[in-house]
Amino acid sequence: MSRTPVPLDERNIDSIRKVCTVMYGLTMVLLALTVFYRQFALGQATGEFEDIAVILTSNVIVGLGALLYFGGVALPRFGPRALAAAYLAFVIVGFGFTVFKYTVLLDQPMSAGALWSSFLTVATICALFTGFYVLAAYLGVRRIEKQAR
Repeated sequence: MSRTPVPLDERNIDSIRKVCTVMYGLTMVLLALTVFYRQFALGQATGEFEDIAVILTSNVIVGLGALLYFGGVALPRFGPRALAAAYLAFVIVGFGFTVFKYTVLLDQPMSAGALWSSFLTVATICALFTGFYVLAAYLGVRRIEKQAR
């Protein structure tokens, strides 16, 4: 058995996990605020902060999927109605933010065609994320059940 250079007990490991979790969350919030500040306060073009937005988005998407898969978050089993309600809520919030962003923050009126296109885009993205998260949670439950045997 190899010895670690710095012996850690359960309390040390728990403290490290708590600090890392808080710092991860703080980093994601600050990255989001940076993107919003650069886009809306400074009026920069999307290309000037797109790299930060891609890192933030991919990190949050993969992070949530990993939490569901590895069982770091114990979620109750959702029925089809609860999943449909959650999906609908995400679509409403996403579409509402999109309309608010273009009409209020960027002062760009949207035509009916642009509204419909935005709605379809938000609904499709939410459907993909919901499917990804349901699959990750399902596979995570199977993985945990397999380990328990």
